[in-house]
Amino acid sequence: MRLLYVFVIMTLAYGSDAQLAKSDTVLLVNSIQKQETTFQESVNSSAPLYNGTAYIHYWNKVIGHPYFSSDHFQNTDIKYLDFIYRKIPLKYDLVKDQLVILNATKEFEMVLLNDQVSEFNLDNHVFIKIKNDSIHTDNPGNGFYELLYNGKSTVIVKYFKRIEASLKAEDNNSKFIEYAYYFVFANNEFHAVEGSADFLKLHKDQKTILKKFMNKEKLHYSKDPSKTLVSLATYFDTTIHD
Repeated sequence: MRLLYVFVIMTLAYGSDAQLAKSDTVLLVNSIQKQETTFQESVNSSAPLYNGTAYIHYWNKVIGHPYFSSDHFQNTDIKYLDFIYRKIPLKYDLVKDQLVILNATKEFEMVLLNDQVSEFNLDNHVFIKIKNDSIHTDNPGNGFYELLYNGKSTVIVKYFKRIEASLKAEDNNSKFIEYAYYFVFANNEFHAVEGSADFLKLHKDQKTILKKFMNKEKLHYSKDPSKTLVSLATYFDTTIHD
């Protein structure tokens, strides 16, 4: 009976220690998160991030908006001068190719310096900065590209918008029209892709296999170019490519 009593006491004590350890872990995680938030806020208030210029709005009446995804600010993680700023309210102007944020005191909208931004995550879309230089002459052009698939057959897309007048003279109005240009990395360089046929041309030796895969998966570039290219690139990398 005494041994049983001692065992029970030890078990309760061990359970209590385990509970305390678990509680301490939760407190530690919460403390780290709080410190990170406080650190981000203190850094953000006087950071190089806010060295941009004032954002110029569109005063003409144009149907729609010039931004990616939404005309509302969305909390975004931005890598700026190799430092990651978290939960920064941001809009991406596709007409001017400008990243728009609120200034440190949130009194007005301002434009980030594009050259200092290497990547950002907006509405679960990862954008990377590509720069042209004398070494990488195959780059598709300076600007921000959404990284759709990151592999041997990397897939990226460049979005932009234009203000276009209505084809009907009686309408007398303009609209923001969005365009997307896709690129696939193959044979050590990026290639513009305007259809699934362009992807197949990049891999002529595997054209038959890729076409069978497209038919099996019912992939149609015209209906969903992003899904089609990502599926083809993933299949090629994991199944065909050495």
